Amino acid sequence: MGFQVFRWLTRKKDSVNGRHVLITGGSEGIGLEIARICIDKGAKVSLVARTEAKLLKAKADLKQVSPTASVETFSADVGKRSAVGKAVKDAELVNGPIDFCIASAGNSIPKYFEDLEDDDFERMLRVNYLGVVNLAKEVLPGMVKRDSGHFCAISSMAASVPFVGYAAYAPAKAACKSLVDVLRNEFSDTRIQFHIAFPPDTDTPGLAVENETKPYETSHIWPDFANEVFTPKQVAADLVSDLLAGHYFLRSPDTFANLLIDKSYGYHPRSRPFLEAALAPLFSCLEFVMVGMADRAVKSRAHHKKIDAD
Repeated sequence: MGFQVFRWLTRKKDSVNGRHVLITGGSEGIGLEIARICIDKGAKVSLVARTEAKLLKAKADLKQVSPTASVETFSADVGKRSAVGKAVKDAELVNGPIDFCIASAGNSIPKYFEDLEDDDFERMLRVNYLGVVNLAKEVLPGMVKRDSGHFCAISSMAASVPFVGYAAYAPAKAACKSLVDVLRNEFSDTRIQFHIAFPPDTDTPGLAVENETKPYETSHIWPDFANEVFTPKQVAADLVSDLLAGHYFLRSPDTFANLLIDKSYGYHPRSRPFLEAALAPLFSCLEFVMVGMADRAVKSRAHHKKIDAD
């Protein structure tokens, strides 16, 4: 225990220079911005996504910024273990063993519970949870053999602060969060480093699709100042910075959300334990207020009564 604390206190910031970074969901949004940052830092990048056309566009965009960048693309559905396995194998044949693995693939279908189809629940679990499981199954054995590597999964703020509209999405992202918590503990006898991120609303193509089905209450619970939408570049920059610093919980540019998640998501290694302990009473009160606000938004809209009337 003492050795682990000493190692944590004396660790140096890691580097992606010359190393292989594999990113699922890397064809757009946060994943693509992470790739852009890693390339700028000298990494060899493998992008994995389902749609070939998006991958080719992402590669062209990255090459335009950095013509000499080492960028390879691999088409795969992260919800299918065999497809993930092939993508990982092919990526390692080209770029060598994976040093940094970032599970960024994910999407959301925000609807009222009664409007969600069985396929919606299955799709959320396949992409947001099993996609991380499949990737971990394929990548971690090699990292164990080499006794090195980083494995990062991108969850969501909705995993720690779930509310109306996210009955399919929030539980899947919470499962992702719990999985990485277990992996971090289970692999603590190795030098593999695990990381989890909880991005706030981010201006991505995925958010635009979400807004097409998002219930009214979902986007009207909080006051306007609390509904800030961040750019993928902002989110990716903070994520990569904390990852290379060796933090487990990777902060976002939303300072309030970071502190709120730290409070609500209690079981994880902390980089600012004394500050978080000092702020805990305040955030307990804020959570009480937020629960009331979320309930009031639903009660004032009373959409179930409208269903009954129809």
